[in-house]
Amino acid sequence: MDLKTFTAQIELMHQEALRQSVSYEDKWLNTFHGGRESALDQVLKLLKGECRDG
Repeated sequence: MDLKTFTAQIELMHQEALRQSVSYEDKWLNTFHGGRESALDQVLKLLKGECRDG
């Protein structure tokens, strides 16, 4: 898998986690998916070279 394909896969996972973070009535599940979305967002920033603060 090349970097473009990997990045595209992470972007899809990020969008799905974002969707799931507001789709449940259970607050814990929303928090879990919100955390997952945040982690995937950080991975995308690293892959795209947007993270400059270490």
